Amino acid sequence: MLAAVVVVLLTADPPRYQGGAEPTPLNQPTEPDRSPSAQACTADTLRLSTECFFDANPTQNDSDAARKKQAQVNLDLAARLVTNACQRRAMPAGLDAKEKSARINACTNRAAKMLENCSLDGVEALLDADGRFAKSAKRCYGDLAAALQSGDVPTQPRSEPASSSSSGTSSSGGQKPIRL
Repeated sequence: MLAAVVVVLLTADPPRYQGGAEPTPLNQPTEPDRSPSAQACTADTLRLSTECFFDANPTQNDSDAARKKQAQVNLDLAARLVTNACQRRAMPAGLDAKEKSARINACTNRAAKMLENCSLDGVEALLDADGRFAKSAKRCYGDLAAALQSGDVPTQPRSEPASSSSSGTSSSGGQKPIRL
């Protein structure tokens, strides 16, 4: 009986794998997947201030002329991205049009000052073909994100106007308002 079981096991077909390719044995190292993930840093993650990973594979340049041209393209692209992101950034519902416009302008101006790190010296493109930021663009991305987030704060804090009473105190508990 035992001999029959051994003969059947030795002559049986090897197991078939329904997932396609045969799995890699656990004792052999596998190659990591180098393709960009779904959580890659994009213009949308920049605008929404969400967490992301820098795992894009942008094109790289070897010649000096191509680097110079790519550096300018990177700066122009970063400026357009920031202008668009500042305009589309979510703002509180109670803002009047003047305050909203002032925040957008402040955001755009602060971001324009931060663009110097976005040229990447023309070595590679700022974004890959799928719109994901290059690994070397971490500093640029961080600077632009900081500029966008500064647009969430009012440009000048508001203080209550001084009351016109003769004693110089306000009607709210006898305290003087703080003048900024």
